[in-house]
Amino acid sequence: MAKKIRRYIALSAIIGAIIMAIISTAQGMLVESSLDLHAYILQLCFGGLTGGIVGWLNFRKLSNDHGDKPDTLTGDREITEKNHPQESEKHFRTMFEQNHVVILLVDPESGLIKDANQAAANFYGWPVQKLCAMNISQLNKLSPDEVRMELTSARQSLKRHFNFRHTLADGSIRDVEVFSGPIHVAGKDILYSCIFDVTKRKETENALRLSTSNLRATLNTTVDGILAVDAEGKILFYNSQFLKMWDLTKSLLEKPENQILLHHLAEKLDHKEDSPEEIELLYSSAENRVNRIPLKNGRTLECSSSSMFVEEDVSKGRVWSFRDITEQIKTEEDILKREALMAGVFRAAPVGIGVLVDRVIIKTNDKLCEMAGYTREELIGQSARLLYSSDEEFARVGRKKYAMIQEQGTGSLETKWLCKDGRIIEVFLSSTPLDPDDLLAGVIFTVLDITERVYAQKKTETEAFRRRLLMDAASDGIAIMNGDHAVVEANASFAKMLGYTLKEIIGLHTWEWEANYSEEQIRGGMPDVAKIQTTFETVHKRKDGTTYDAEVSASGAMIGNQPLVITITRDISERKAMELSMFHSMEAAEKANRSKSEFLANMSHEIRTPLNGIVGMLELIRLSAENEEQREYSDTAIASSKRLTRLLSDILDLSSVEAGKLSINSEPFVPEETIYEAYNLFTLMAEQTGLDFKYHVDSSLKERVKGDAGRIEQLLVNLLGNSFKFTTRGSITLEAYPLPHQNPNYKRIMLSVSDTGIGIPDDKIETLYQPFTQVHSGYTRPYQGAGLGLAICKRLVTLMEGSMTIKSSFGEGTTVFLCLPFELAEPEITSEQDLKPKLAILSTLRVLLVEDEKTNRIVAQRLLEHVGTTVVSVEHGMMALEELRKNTFDLILMDVQMPIMDGIETTTAIRAGKAGEHCKDIPIIALTGHAMAGDRNLFLSTGMNDYVSKPIEWSELENKILDLVSNTTD
Repeated sequence: MAKKIRRYIALSAIIGAIIMAIISTAQGMLVESSLDLHAYILQLCFGGLTGGIVGWLNFRKLSNDHGDKPDTLTGDREITEKNHPQESEKHFRTMFEQNHVVILLVDPESGLIKDANQAAANFYGWPVQKLCAMNISQLNKLSPDEVRMELTSARQSLKRHFNFRHTLADGSIRDVEVFSGPIHVAGKDILYSCIFDVTKRKETENALRLSTSNLRATLNTTVDGILAVDAEGKILFYNSQFLKMWDLTKSLLEKPENQILLHHLAEKLDHKEDSPEEIELLYSSAENRVNRIPLKNGRTLECSSSSMFVEEDVSKGRVWSFRDITEQIKTEEDILKREALMAGVFRAAPVGIGVLVDRVIIKTNDKLCEMAGYTREELIGQSARLLYSSDEEFARVGRKKYAMIQEQGTGSLETKWLCKDGRIIEVFLSSTPLDPDDLLAGVIFTVLDITERVYAQKKTETEAFRRRLLMDAASDGIAIMNGDHAVVEANASFAKMLGYTLKEIIGLHTWEWEANYSEEQIRGGMPDVAKIQTTFETVHKRKDGTTYDAEVSASGAMIGNQPLVITITRDISERKAMELSMFHSMEAAEKANRSKSEFLANMSHEIRTPLNGIVGMLELIRLSAENEEQREYSDTAIASSKRLTRLLSDILDLSSVEAGKLSINSEPFVPEETIYEAYNLFTLMAEQTGLDFKYHVDSSLKERVKGDAGRIEQLLVNLLGNSFKFTTRGSITLEAYPLPHQNPNYKRIMLSVSDTGIGIPDDKIETLYQPFTQVHSGYTRPYQGAGLGLAICKRLVTLMEGSMTIKSSFGEGTTVFLCLPFELAEPEITSEQDLKPKLAILSTLRVLLVEDEKTNRIVAQRLLEHVGTTVVSVEHGMMALEELRKNTFDLILMDVQMPIMDGIETTTAIRAGKAGEHCKDIPIIALTGHAMAGDRNLFLSTGMNDYVSKPIEWSELENKILDLVSNTTD
């Protein structure tokens, strides 16, 4: 940036030097053209003739006794004339006819041309005889009256120099300069006129004036202040920016005393030691240099100078250029602060972070050292091979990671690390190049210890396998009874349950082993056999008289016109015993579940709060980005943060679904708008990957329906995210169509996401509905992810009473179909408030921001101020109440978890009037990292008007603010 500024200043100085040179040249030309050319013209016309012409005609000035007779030229015949009149006349005629200057002799009274030389004939294009028959008004473009006035002025010698436009024989118009005066010949005045073609000179002068005007305009519109002085320090030029920067007036610069200007410049300086002498040194310095000059008004100027060379190596003065770099200095300071902030994040990050150049460790944070068991000094400068248990694993990780970086921009995989104390830990590595265009510049990587997760996953897989073996080996008792309730067929497990042999069990009646019901009850309670479809619990009696609890599933059927009942019996004695034990442990289980929910809520808050700060700071960086590259970096980082947020939301949603606490909202929305929002999130990714991203939504889906728009978008984002992750070439298509519904007040919508990716094997489709499950497993799986996407989608679709189907061909692609029912909603009525521009509304608001975390407070305040909102921020609820008692606000943005007084307590106090009656009904929006199911309803029940979870989507926050303010105004 500094180099660009210096180049711009040098260019401004050169332009200044050029304009001064042009001005000087123009002044010289004007001076030359203003000379008394009368004598010059005479010399030009008649010079070189001595003897004959002097003897024939002596020009002299005559005046009357009162001195008011105009200058005339008359001839006194001398001796030479008397002796040689014919010879003198011959000389004069020769001189007149052969002179290269255009000469006309004109009658001042009539304007008739009395005589003309050959040069005149050549210039005008008419023969001499033709010219002598013409009137001067035929040549002059002035009107006849104006011509007569000019002839009178020349005759009376009131004017000798004229500028006219003459017409030539070919019709062209020429600019001419005429030098004319009277000659008194034979008692009559004749005007002699010497005529010069100045057309080209006029064109040159006009071009010079235009060039000078353009240069002045250019210098007056430049952002730099320009001052030019000559070699003696006299001011030659200055532009309006110079006056504005130094707060000077034109009248001051028009004074000849340069010391007055120096004195005023010195008074503007911020430092007293900067004296007029120092300013004068800068003013007249022969050396080119760049200085920073602080002013009293808080601004800082950058000053540079260069010499003006009109001739080679001969300085004709200096050009000074001043640039206001106050904002540049502020930007530099902001960059340093942001770098310090990122350094702080690097040190305090809860994951290991390091930098590698040629796989040599050059930087680490404390968490990485803690994980590996080494000090920073022991790691810096060492090859990353130190952290691996074998050369093979070190080579594998490098080969795979850098291949992924070249293909995808980031390399992520799981591996094992060897700690200093000999422990082997499972880690997840993710590496990103410092310079995407130069991998040799190094990579920054993050490392997460996943040892516990890997071991837990292995244990879960082992237990699941064991359970599957036990289920396969287990056998329930199966029996078939006829209409007389006698066993006609059974398996060995059923006989064993009752203590009989398989042969003995055949023919027994139900009441012979049924302990709870008599024969009469069983016979009397038998319904139509074909309609029997029930499961119940009872008590069975064994052959030896002992009993056991049984669960019986019974189904009736007519087979060959014979009524039969098929029963599947399971011994549940142990389960009943366990139920009694479980009843006593229910309270402990519920308590553990509450602890789990509280832990998840706390982790949500603790992760979302710093994530909100990171996303917010990235938003601020994007807003202040100076070029497209910086905005691209910011957008990429924001997208990664949102991906982390979606993962966190998926985990919380899965927990809520499993706990039966996740609810589906039913609010009016337009399906086409929601579907397009999900599509728009992936358009940039489609451009980057080169995939053909197709989109089609039926026009009927613009009608409003009732449902959970946020969950619909979540479904599509998860499905599209999978398609982009598993598709490297070809296309991805998002489609939506209406389907008929048996209820006319409802509409079904078919959504589909299809791709030409890797596809899913048939034996893996059902397992993908299980959480934390992926097609590829182990440490070498090529695609990353938590394995929650389809599990969440399946549960959400079930909650919405819809259906989800997957059609896939391994190696060819996958299509996911969603069929969801929605109730029709009333058409939306647009209010006048909805038509107001957002920025115009936001810029009029006064908002009280209550946030204890400094980073989030700064982010929220800066982003709101960016759209013109006036923001006052405080750190906790007690300060908020004090501020509300003193000032008036339109809205409160309230954090929930704060010291001294949290957001819920503060909201309750405000609604109770403890901050004043005037603000009891002020709109309050919760800004919080608590995003568990039920949190929103809890906050709304305390008196808050709305809720936004962190990290904050600023467009969502702006819309909620506008909705609340609009409702309050209405």
